[in-house]
Amino acid sequence: MGSILLEPSYTGIVAALRIRESRANAKAAGVQARIQFLEQDLFTADISQATVVVLFLWPDLNLKLRPTLWRDLRPGTRVVSYVHGLTG
Repeated sequence: MGSILLEPSYTGIVAALRIRESRANAKAAGVQARIQFLEQDLFTADISQATVVVLFLWPDLNLKLRPTLWRDLRPGTRVVSYVHGLTG
């Protein structure tokens, strides 16, 4: 399985719409069998099998999530943060 998109669970309907849109885009691109989209808590979800993690979060949330990423992801997993970095 490929990348796993995690949307913060507190976004409710927005997250559900983004996931539905992401699944449609993956299907249109022919990669739906290689990617997974989940709506789960960012801090408790099992991300250990992810190959790529893309973040679109506020800087403070990136910093809170950083220890979880480093602890749970395998070496070589790509972490991409759109706009905000992962440093303090």
